[in-house]
Amino acid sequence: MIAAKLIRIRHGIQWALLAAFVVLPFTGLFRVDVSSGRFLIGGMQIWWDDFFIVFPFWAMIFFSMTAFYSNFGMIFCGWMCPQHTLSEWLNGLARRLLGRRVLAGISPERAEGRSKRKRIGLVLAGLAFTLVVVLVAAVLTLASLRYFFTLDDLWGHFAQGRFNLYIAVFTIMLGTFVVIDLGLLRHFWCKYMCPYGLWQYMFRNRDTLQIRFAAERAADCRSCSLCKDVCPMDLDPRQPEVYTRCINCAICIDACEGYLGRFGKGPILSFGFGTRREELIRIQTRRGRVVTPSVLWPVGGVLVSALTLAYGVATFDPLKMVVHPERAVSMRATADHAAYSVHLVNKGSGPQVFRLSVDGLPAALVDMERGEVRLPVAEKAEVPLIVRHGGLAYDRPYPFRVLAVAADGGRFVADAVYYQPDLSAAGG
Repeated sequence: MIAAKLIRIRHGIQWALLAAFVVLPFTGLFRVDVSSGRFLIGGMQIWWDDFFIVFPFWAMIFFSMTAFYSNFGMIFCGWMCPQHTLSEWLNGLARRLLGRRVLAGISPERAEGRSKRKRIGLVLAGLAFTLVVVLVAAVLTLASLRYFFTLDDLWGHFAQGRFNLYIAVFTIMLGTFVVIDLGLLRHFWCKYMCPYGLWQYMFRNRDTLQIRFAAERAADCRSCSLCKDVCPMDLDPRQPEVYTRCINCAICIDACEGYLGRFGKGPILSFGFGTRREELIRIQTRRGRVVTPSVLWPVGGVLVSALTLAYGVATFDPLKMVVHPERAVSMRATADHAAYSVHLVNKGSGPQVFRLSVDGLPAALVDMERGEVRLPVAEKAEVPLIVRHGGLAYDRPYPFRVLAVAADGGRFVADAVYYQPDLSAAGG
């Protein structure tokens, strides 16, 4: 059966994406460092001020989702969202363990509760279900923590007694929410509380993929409401013009196909793109007239964003270097020099050695604590720099640059300004 095959494909996609969500943070390919406002992608650091990477990336996501949801509706919820994946699985588990009627099953049979168990058996089944929920919540919470904290931080907090307030608060809040969500809410969250589902629905139009009901065959459906019974969103697929939360999961189509197949008939329900019966994307050029479907403008946005992102990646600097004047030192310090601090962060994908020099000031006036800095990936360093007063005209700015040359030949520049004070006035 076509619908059954679709559901097997859907389940494969769902569990593959859920596994990717759990495994990804442990590969080191992606992590968010909230404290410093940076993303770590494959060892590289992307900061919020990397405008030509951050902005086009999120713009590309937005335009891609617009094109996708405008044509396929809330299919993310039904085919990709971990919430629905686990809710569907746990509903089936609850039905098997507790004998409760579950609306998310994919069987064309009506979901009838099992006979009542003895009280002790029901308690044990309830404990088993609770244990599964807690274990799943623990795995999801740990995976989520890894997106924001290093393995060393997590190991130190959970195994070595190095208490971390942020990890503790995050674990308690997220763990409690996931247990309540998977144990009690499940599809209730999807139907009434999920903001992302509402955001997807905002892109829906008359041409969006939806369930079609063959009204001319309504007589075959007169005494059956199986499609409504199995819908995880509590919708009636026979009234597609009034539903708002369909996730295009194909469960109702599978139920209809299985039931009517017993009588040698095809299903009354099917997928279709809104009120149209032609193809999804069509550009008609008859007599020079061009009909542009709604999918094309977001596709244009994706292309522009992708080009901008490519430019950002091509011009990405793997070293973040800033020169700050040490005002506190200057106030206390001496009338004979000005103090600066050179801050360096290795944003690249590998360790680097940088040679530092100053351009724009007489070498005799410049004293840098060290001329070579070794930086592992994602590490930072701070190098003190002193500019001695004297030998320059006073009371005017002197722009200068700190140069960093990497072992692979890369050159990086940070600009700063030195002010020569009026030493005679200070001495008087």
